[in-house]
Amino acid sequence: MGSALADGLLANEVDLRVWNRSADKCARYRELGVPVAGSLEDLAVASDVVVVCLTDHAASMEVLQSESVAECLSGKVLVLLTTMTAEESISTGKWAEENGVSYLEGSILAYPASVRSQTAMIVYAGSKNVFDSSLIVLGAMGGKPRLVGEQAGAAVQFDKAVYSSYYARAIGLLHGAAMCEASGASLDVFIEAILGPNNHTIDTKLLMRVRNRDFALDEASLDVHAAAYDMVFKLSERLGVSGSLPRVISRYFESARARGFGDSELAAVFEVLRQPG
Repeated sequence: MGSALADGLLANEVDLRVWNRSADKCARYRELGVPVAGSLEDLAVASDVVVVCLTDHAASMEVLQSESVAECLSGKVLVLLTTMTAEESISTGKWAEENGVSYLEGSILAYPASVRSQTAMIVYAGSKNVFDSSLIVLGAMGGKPRLVGEQAGAAVQFDKAVYSSYYARAIGLLHGAAMCEASGASLDVFIEAILGPNNHTIDTKLLMRVRNRDFALDEASLDVHAAAYDMVFKLSERLGVSGSLPRVISRYFESARARGFGDSELAAVFEVLRQPG
């Protein structure tokens, strides 16, 4: 991922310098004429914005939290793009503030190929002024920088919300494919049905209802959805396919109906997820 970010900066003609704990990983950039710093301190002195992308928070802090590095980063912008918890980011934000470093926490919602093709969204948390002043650099890394909050921890918590949606849908798709396989149904037609343009419209309507807190019945009640989905669990068991996922989803339907949302649209399940009770 680090090289993908560097490639994006290079492709967008941002004045780039690189450094890596393993010098051989910088060889390609040296051949391309990119200056390779001898140390993180040297890189920080020569840069206005320092982007760090390492394996995890511990690895990042190992290279950042020394007195010499902190002195060189003072007055600069530190963009930390690494896997970490909100608590770890908050701790880093305090360290940055104590050392006069402007801190942006980031989370990359894409694979390296998307970063290189400039179609990746990277979400950030930190001062809006710092974010805005760094947009040339941030925009060159992936193409879609977005500020989701000004408090440290906001970006790494936001990405978990995205993961929740993505993996629920991904496992749902795989579960549906497993049902097709077990029943002998066409997987090609399943793919066409699921990935067709109408599904994007349905997803958008669902989220807009949540945004507007509009659960009023329009097309199909939760009672209807719940009755139809109950058959998914029963068929899964009959086909010998795991019924764990349908069982969990059915429970959400049951909880929403118990709270009086049976005559509301499907989006009303949001209230159960937001306040489990």
